[in-house]
Amino acid sequence: MRIFPFVVAAFLSLAAKPVHLVEWVDFKCPFCSQFASETLPLLQDKFGDDLIIEIRQLPIESLHKGATLAAEASVCAEDGGFFWAFHDALFHLQGEPTLEGLLRLAQPLEGDYNAYSSCLRFGGGFDRVATDLESAIRQGIRSTPFFFIDEIPIAGNLPTETFVSLIEKALDIRTPLKLVDIDPPIQGVLRIDSDCGAPCQEGISLWLERTFPTLDLKRAPAPDDIEAYPWSPYLEVDTAIAGAFRFSEVARRLIPRGERWVLRPSVFGSVYLRRAPIVENRPTRGEGPTAVFYTSFTCPYCAQEARLLGEVQKEAPFRLVFKHFIRVQEDIPLAVAAECIWQQGGDTLFWPFFDALLTNRPRDEAALNLLFATTGLPTTTRAECAEDPLILDAIRTDQTEADLFGIDATPATVLGRTLHIGLVDKKQILFWAQGGNEDD
Repeated sequence: MRIFPFVVAAFLSLAAKPVHLVEWVDFKCPFCSQFASETLPLLQDKFGDDLIIEIRQLPIESLHKGATLAAEASVCAEDGGFFWAFHDALFHLQGEPTLEGLLRLAQPLEGDYNAYSSCLRFGGGFDRVATDLESAIRQGIRSTPFFFIDEIPIAGNLPTETFVSLIEKALDIRTPLKLVDIDPPIQGVLRIDSDCGAPCQEGISLWLERTFPTLDLKRAPAPDDIEAYPWSPYLEVDTAIAGAFRFSEVARRLIPRGERWVLRPSVFGSVYLRRAPIVENRPTRGEGPTAVFYTSFTCPYCAQEARLLGEVQKEAPFRLVFKHFIRVQEDIPLAVAAECIWQQGGDTLFWPFFDALLTNRPRDEAALNLLFATTGLPTTTRAECAEDPLILDAIRTDQTEADLFGIDATPATVLGRTLHIGLVDKKQILFWAQGGNEDD
């Protein structure tokens, strides 16, 4: 049975103890579309009134242009009385959602089209979407689809069998299903540097308790050995975490350390670095406080982050330092070419080439040679650089430092002493560049 998001509470007594499934959705997210077309109908058919479904909005505009407008339209479809029919149609909409396209999409649906149209034209869905976004941020939800089955959080579109198993288990017990009912006991130590400040305190415990509620977490000062404990918070857990329901969310972000595992910075999103990155003899642009940008030239979001950094530099000058990060094999010839340009032509030639590599990455040798030639250097120089030990050593040195800091994905940006994995919001960069201290 399909339940409109805004009347869920009224139906809570339909079953003896219905299970509550909440989905955070982006209507342009392909994995959300897959869940909507494959898993959701099966769950509705199988569980009927025993399953209460609630939709929350999480449009990620930075990834899916037009997602916010689509979210507002789905809220307005509630006013029109055809939310679920519109929900299904919206996932089949091709291209970027537009006002005209969303109005046409609703015309064949049964309901109050005038109420829908008026709501959409005059921004009637804005407040609901904004409220859902704020709620998602408070709970640390940053990707879609994201679900709660009762109190069990699920990140991503897991196999249908997993949803069925959890819902069946929830129906078998008298109280809402919780992770603590199914996870093994886990031991952990959270090491905090005294200089880290608020970023090491706020939200960390809440996130850990929600993700791994059976984790017995002890806090301890970070040891003096900075090379062994290079960031903070530094979380070590025992191998029992492998039996936790949400283990798959962190499995690729674990570093073996004896009989324990260390969670990489990407698990937290941002961490405090206990020593600053080495910035001497690296490509540099601008003057002022230093930001370090670890970049893979095959990274799909690095061009967007580089653009944001450039925009902020025009408003609040700072020093941007480039460092290599080898994400995949295809990065190597691109990194060699970029390092070659810098060592041969300095910052003047490097930064335009850097921007060109990220925004229009060459797909083959011929295209890379053409791009290289735009710098005025002969392509024979690139061939020589590929064998130059100084070039290769510079790339390896950057990668070694990235490994020390636990970086496993790009973009990775260090603002002051705070390392951010993933896209950093322009406002956050600007706050730091204007003198805001991220470490407080």
